Amino acid sequence: MRKVLIKGIKKAKSLHNGILPSYLIYEVDNYELTGKTNHLGHKTIKAKSFKLIKIPLFLEASARSFKVGKEIATKQDYYNIKKTDVYDPKLKIYKTCADIDDAPFEIGRVHAFTKGWLERECDFLHMTYKYLLGLLKAGLYKEFYKECKANLVYNMNPYVYGRSPIESSSFIVPTCNPDSKLHGQGFFARLTGANAEFLDMYNTMIFGKNLFLYENGNLKLNLDPKLDKSFFKEDKTFKFKLLNSINVTYINPNNIHAYQKTKVTYVIDGKHYNSIEGELAYKVRNGEIKEIQLIIE
Repeated sequence: MRKVLIKGIKKAKSLHNGILPSYLIYEVDNYELTGKTNHLGHKTIKAKSFKLIKIPLFLEASARSFKVGKEIATKQDYYNIKKTDVYDPKLKIYKTCADIDDAPFEIGRVHAFTKGWLERECDFLHMTYKYLLGLLKAGLYKEFYKECKANLVYNMNPYVYGRSPIESSSFIVPTCNPDSKLHGQGFFARLTGANAEFLDMYNTMIFGKNLFLYENGNLKLNLDPKLDKSFFKEDKTFKFKLLNSINVTYINPNNIHAYQKTKVTYVIDGKHYNSIEGELAYKVRNGEIKEIQLIIE
């Protein structure tokens, strides 16, 4: 089943120059009458062949594909997407979809909106953050941090964004909108789901995929930060509070990206550990340990 699905996905990607389409339409282009009628008295047909109609690209499929694995999405997909109309090169942000002017009206209400407004060719933060999270989970760390500079709202210019850079919007107006005064501004049409993706990114950046592991009946602390080196202060440290009570300090003596590390050393009460397992891991989880240092090398 896995082989069949992967083969089908690769075939779908070939329709859009290596980018996975979100939606496709099939229309019957050859049929024959069956000689029967349905319960409404209408004559029924048997479809003999279908015609494929391609829909302009939507970001959703790519956002989800990066989470699946390298069999489905690779670094090249990231560069392919940036060459499409889903990407706004001036603002360096991503839109829900490419230009849909030539798309059939059967795709739904998205046609009802002005270009670059609400769901039509607009930067919905919830979807953009899904895409960023996909890059992070795919291990494309360099590409992820590059996109964060323009797409995470705390990095945006508040005078362009039009609101506090610690507040997510429903959507941001891209440059395809006919009103240039709105370009880059954030608006609230409804609540946003972007905060859920942001918290997921935050956890992955700081803790890694799994804060704790349970292997062979043994509990293990698994701090695996994916931080860019720019997050470390001048003294080469990064500090945060774990489980509401434990002061954790990451020490980066060689000033490397945390995702490039080859070795970590835990320090608790002056003692060095290659790993934190068993009883000590339970003490961490129960909040009985007050301070942890992690040396990243």
